[in-house]
Amino acid sequence: MKDSSNTLYVASNKHSITLIDSADVLKNVKPIILIEEKNRISENEINWFSSVVIPVSIAVITAIISYIVNKRKTDAEIESLRSAKIKTDAEIESLKKSFQPIVIGTLQSVQDKIMPSKIEALNILIKSRNRFIYHKQFFFEDDPVVPGENEFLRLVFNDYSEDKYNSFKDWFDNYSYFFPDNVFTTLSKLKDKLLALNESKKYFDSVCDQDDYPTKNDTKMILEIISIYEKAILAIRKDCHFDTSFIHDFIEQNK
Repeated sequence: MKDSSNTLYVASNKHSITLIDSADVLKNVKPIILIEEKNRISENEINWFSSVVIPVSIAVITAIISYIVNKRKTDAEIESLRSAKIKTDAEIESLKKSFQPIVIGTLQSVQDKIMPSKIEALNILIKSRNRFIYHKQFFFEDDPVVPGENEFLRLVFNDYSEDKYNSFKDWFDNYSYFFPDNVFTTLSKLKDKLLALNESKKYFDSVCDQDDYPTKNDTKMILEIISIYEKAILAIRKDCHFDTSFIHDFIEQNK
């Protein structure tokens, strides 16, 4: 035991308490450490665990619980929207079906009113085609002569006149708008070709004799016009449902 006359000092720091004797100081004796922190590293680990791991774990658990709760609510809302969409689609289909008789009835009413005009238009168009290809009849020893193609085209060209063009133009203005777009397009093309032929014929009459033959471009236009006439007539017949062979074929196949 140390001499009581010696002075004792107590020194402390954050992690330990040290007893220091004044005599020991003079003798350079190592001071006695009364209390020393043995688990400094362990406390650091505990502090890190409590400040990081625990809050993160709590946040993750809270997020999982929130996801489960919200997922049930979200699923319920999605199912409600799906049910509403199915109901809306069914209502739209029902509305469409309810309008079908009205639409069909309207179309039928319109067709009933314009059908006589369409039939009249077809009759006049056929007469216009026949008038276009008309030519004077020639005879040889009292027998009719059938001209060849070149002579036929020359005769048609010579007989064409502005009066024929104006007659078709009046028909176009009065009847073409009764027909659907595909028929109207064909009729418009026919009108443009007849106009071009009319201009060419007027020039021909001013510089040529009746015995002269038309140019290749003129004869080409005549052939195109005849072809378009036929297409227009067939298109109008189809629009008026005059070709009922498909009905007869159906009946025959399903006897």
